[in-house]
Amino acid sequence: MKNYKKIIAALVATFALSTTGIAQGVEVPGEQFVLANPPTSDRYTGVNLADDNSAKNTYSSLEAFTATGTSRESSILTRQTCSAVGAPGCEASKYFQYNAQLGMCDSTLNTNCAVRVFARDGSGNEVEGKFVKSFPGKTEFSYAGDSSIGLPAGTSPFIVDFPTHPHAGGTLYLVAL
Repeated sequence: MKNYKKIIAALVATFALSTTGIAQGVEVPGEQFVLANPPTSDRYTGVNLADDNSAKNTYSSLEAFTATGTSRESSILTRQTCSAVGAPGCEASKYFQYNAQLGMCDSTLNTNCAVRVFARDGSGNEVEGKFVKSFPGKTEFSYAGDSSIGLPAGTSPFIVDFPTHPHAGGTLYLVAL
């Protein structure tokens, strides 16, 4: 019985060792990409566009940081929530991270915003939603944009009304961009 166990163990070990590394890709497939920092030490902006359920749990925020250096291995020394770049504690020399919820365009918000929201009816015709209000409106994390540095305003999601497209809870829909 001991000899059979040794033979089985040897066969399993041989099989395991001979099959390692069989499925290896030579390069990254074309539909994928590798995230990397830009090849520069200058400041840069990154963009993450996510069209999934995580968007419903996000909010606008602008934070300024200082650190022990500029590499990924640096440690954060200070972190400040900001209402605008240049506000106290949010000097332009700091490192910034932001998450921007885009609002509905209006007289005060005319870039990086939704011009209109529409749905299609059963016949394929566009039905435009009527803007109701920002929801929940300005929050402690809302911040002013700055077009000179490409920073969009951080606003709130908004509610639109589609009277001809009711759902179980009514005709109001939350739009989070």
